[in-house]
Amino acid sequence: MSSGSEIRHRQEIERLFSVTANFTAEPIADILRFWIEILSFGPAKVTFSGYNQVFQELVLTNGLLASSSPGVNFLLIRIEDWARDQKEDLRLVSIENAGQEFIATLKAFALRAQRPTILLLCPPSQYVASHEFMSHAVRILTDEICRVAIALRGVSVITAETLAAFYPVEHIDDSESNREGHIPFTRSFWVAAGTMIMRQARTLLRVPRKVIAVDADNTLWGGVVAEVGADKVLIDGEWAELQKFLKQQKDCGMLLALSSKNQEKDVEEVFRRPGMVLRRSDFVDWKVNWKRKSENLRALAADLNLALDSFIFLDDNPMECAEVASHCPSITVLAVPTEIKKIPLFLRHAWIFDLPSTTSEDKNRTEQYRVQADRKQLQSSVGSYREFIEKLELKVDMTQPTPDQFERAAQLTQRTNQFNATNVRRTSSELGSLIASGSRQALLVRVQDRFGDYGDVGLGVYWFSANDLNVENFLLSCRVLGKGVEHRLLSQLGRIASQSGKTIVVIPFKRTERNEPAARFFHSVCGDFLDGDLYRIPAVYASSVIFDPEYSFEASPESVGELPANEGSTRIECNFDEIARRLTSVPEIQRAIKSRFARSRPPLDIQYIAPRNTFENKLADIWEDVLGLDCVGIQDNFFDLGGDSVLSIQIVTRANEFGFRFNVRQFFESPSIIELSTLFRNEVSSTEVALHERATTPPEFSLSKLSQKSLNHVLEYLAKGRK
Repeated sequence: MSSGSEIRHRQEIERLFSVTANFTAEPIADILRFWIEILSFGPAKVTFSGYNQVFQELVLTNGLLASSSPGVNFLLIRIEDWARDQKEDLRLVSIENAGQEFIATLKAFALRAQRPTILLLCPPSQYVASHEFMSHAVRILTDEICRVAIALRGVSVITAETLAAFYPVEHIDDSESNREGHIPFTRSFWVAAGTMIMRQARTLLRVPRKVIAVDADNTLWGGVVAEVGADKVLIDGEWAELQKFLKQQKDCGMLLALSSKNQEKDVEEVFRRPGMVLRRSDFVDWKVNWKRKSENLRALAADLNLALDSFIFLDDNPMECAEVASHCPSITVLAVPTEIKKIPLFLRHAWIFDLPSTTSEDKNRTEQYRVQADRKQLQSSVGSYREFIEKLELKVDMTQPTPDQFERAAQLTQRTNQFNATNVRRTSSELGSLIASGSRQALLVRVQDRFGDYGDVGLGVYWFSANDLNVENFLLSCRVLGKGVEHRLLSQLGRIASQSGKTIVVIPFKRTERNEPAARFFHSVCGDFLDGDLYRIPAVYASSVIFDPEYSFEASPESVGELPANEGSTRIECNFDEIARRLTSVPEIQRAIKSRFARSRPPLDIQYIAPRNTFENKLADIWEDVLGLDCVGIQDNFFDLGGDSVLSIQIVTRANEFGFRFNVRQFFESPSIIELSTLFRNEVSSTEVALHERATTPPEFSLSKLSQKSLNHVLEYLAKGRK
């Protein structure tokens, strides 16, 4: 298969979200599917490993976790469950041994994993928390696993504390479902856990924005500076919290810009106040005038040479937000709450601000963009473009990336759009695994000039076939375009091909609305070698390519900066403003899930009969909630409605919470509301339920060790018995 075909095939594959846990984790499935839809991930599949198969999956080279399909591995661990079947006096030793084995196995797995892994360290049960020695052992082991995992390539860690900080849950343990089917958590906790791991997954699978453009009056500070004066606007409380938040975003690599309808001198005076968290120097650029916000944002995009869909816009005024959304639909617009007390919660749940791990390049990004102004000043002061290039004193280094550079290399594939030949995106796990295995080689491009260090700004990834050097990534940051770096990268690939005995350098080219600069470069330099969607460039020719400032298209400054002011492709993602306002708590998310997945009662051979009393109404409510149905009749068979063994345990657990005591065996044998009602007909009246006899599951009938397949066999057996 040609490299161009490989790329097309890869982009059409659905995303795979795999879940592996040391307990039964299937109840999290519908929460994951909810967020897959909300986040517009497109074709996607949620798959579960077998029950308690953590160690097996980490070791297998052809297992679910070893998949190379685009997506994310979710690894859910509750440490105490490693000693679930052990006697009391052996539990501490079992947990310690299993924990150390897990650390060693996870380390080995991370070296060959081809996609990112999110490790959720679940909270201990109340039982463990109440036992001093066990609680201490679990806490120490949790800290050690966390410390080791954070340092592993491609592994992200979510602790129980982090989860509780974002999505607190009052009741975590579900002792009944844990006993029946090793489902240790309540529905609320599953919602919190599923939401948190999908929130983290979004940062790994989506290209982050690059610029936060923010309004001033009643956004950065309280009040209108032109009305009350620079010394009277409010800069403490929630306003200070917002500024601290933006400062943290800048430190993580986001560029800050200001767009305000004001007198510039008034705005500058506010930034000089001692209590201001942000300073003028924190902003890479600003537009303070009386023009439309959309016009100013376009100007900022042109100045920074970035596309509009790289921007987030924050403003308190709904009219201004609507104007920007209308004229610049690719910008992500967030309306800051007018109730200032709601601002911290809003920012905490604005997922658009969530960023993947930060690199050294990110921390210096504002300064790198600011230095561009010095370069532009030099260019305007010289007589020719050639003289400009000569006076820059450019130095270009190309080296094989080391493991600690994989994150930045992968970041380049995610963030680079204008000069990106193939548009193949990689995570650090994918790229690191490919390079470590030897199936891919890479060149990381670093550039310096008289004004400073551009950092790692380019990447070439390639592999060899019989006669060809096949390029998978050929990309450069827009900050170095037009300076001959692209020529040097192509020339270096040509030399590598020749030295390796290959005669052709094959570069697939995927045209997008954003990569016009790359298209012009390849057409100008390699146009004679275009074959369909592949450039098949003789290695000898590629190695001899040189940059001539006077005759290359890059010599025109406009050729680099014209694209960002256009809309380009609007990102199909989600309504981040809606999430930040209405999906901030577990109850809100639960209601949204129920509403989204509610479906009509399927056609059955029996007539619908509505519940007749308190007992039946309550059971019907539980069934409707668990099955996601709009109504359930008292004669409806649970399994005919789409129920399965895992859902049946949820039914039993939820019913027991309301005092309706029956066990899983009884439910299998009486899988309709009317049959369950018959079990308690002496206790059920038309107005009130009083259940005095407590049914208990016989010890010999435990489902906790049965796999999904085994549970289904039980169902089939019981169904045959009923017939």
